[in-house]
Amino acid sequence: MKKSNYYSLFFLILILFSSCKETESKKEDETEKVTLELQFFVKDKPLKLLQEYQNNLNQNYLLESFKFYLSNFEFESNSTNETFKVEDSYYLFSADREVTIFEKEILIKKGEYSKLNFSIGVDSIKNTSLDNSGDLDISNSMAWDWNTGYKFVVMEGKYFNDTSNPNTSIPLVFHIGLNPSYQKVSLSFENINDKGIFSTDNKKIVLRVDLNDFFSSPNQIDFDEMNNIMGKSAILTENYQNDFITLKEIR
Repeated sequence: MKKSNYYSLFFLILILFSSCKETESKKEDETEKVTLELQFFVKDKPLKLLQEYQNNLNQNYLLESFKFYLSNFEFESNSTNETFKVEDSYYLFSADREVTIFEKEILIKKGEYSKLNFSIGVDSIKNTSLDNSGDLDISNSMAWDWNTGYKFVVMEGKYFNDTSNPNTSIPLVFHIGLNPSYQKVSLSFENINDKGIFSTDNKKIVLRVDLNDFFSSPNQIDFDEMNNIMGKSAILTENYQNDFITLKEIR
């Protein structure tokens, strides 16, 4: 190759490198890191694993495991009619024996937004493959062992069905998944502050997760009649699409 061609190739590479750096810098200027915080409750009490609770039917139960996927986060702006989609937003949240607050950091376009959209579960495209990484890695024990795809919500625990004998219990097993169980949730920022918007200047969105609503709104779950679900459940899916996750505050 002639020396002039070497110089041409060098300058071409330099231009491409500079262009990439400018694109990355511009993207950083247009985006902002925001914290998504989830707080776990049972009515007005923080949720703790292995702690006994009562549902609205006064049935005593405890949870040993509670995990679920939230995915495909979007921020809508009424003023600009734009929607910003958070890239590769598949997040697994898992309750802990001691910790009741969990955080995920997300990158969104700077601006002011009127509504937050996300889905409970994993969309059909990702749900047809287990060759995924991050929170969708199968090492997180959220993949079915009898079907391709993921469990969207996992709850395991005990129901104390004999109040006269606290040592008597039956297992509570709710493994909800399959494509019909994938549900979108929309939360408006109205009434959260005076402007009714979320600005990236706030930095934090706080969501409240209420296990009691999962078992009661709009369908009351009687543990005597329903205590083991493996797959889809129209009743429970309707419940977690309702008030299971609500917008608590922005900071």
